[in-house]
This record gives sequence, C-alpha cells and structure tokens, in this order.
Amino acid sequence: MLTGLSLDVTAGEQIALVGASGAGKSTIISLLLRFYTPGAGRIELDGSDISSFPLSALRRGIGVVRQEPILFT
Repeated sequence: MLTGLSLDVTAGEQIALVGASGAGKSTIISLLLRFYTPGAGRIELDGSDISSFPLSALRRGIGVVRQEPILFT
C-alpha cells in the first residue's frame, strides 16, 4: 500500500522510478495511466485531476519502459 506519496515533476523533466520488488513502482504507473483509481487522495497534472483528461491524451503523454526479469536455471 502506498501512503503519503507526494511527487512533483516539472514540465519537460524525465524521471525514473526505481526500488525493490514490491515497493509500489507498478502501482504508481498504473494509477498515472488510470488503469484504476486511487482509494484516497488524488492525482493531479498542472493542478487538474487526471480524471478530467481524456484517457487517450493522458496515456499518449506518458512513456513506460518496463524491465522484465529473466530467470536462468
């Protein structure tokens, strides 16, 4: 569960979310892409709730590069 998260990213800035497995990185991305809505609080872009943006426009503006683990025997 994510609690008390606050993240400010300025226009044009690129960020990377890194951390241990289970830290909430995929949850943050899923919330940003509106795969589901937050149970509490809100996510804003330029001071507007992300639910006010058309879904296609929102997703066009976010790039995700996932790192899938490769397991060897």
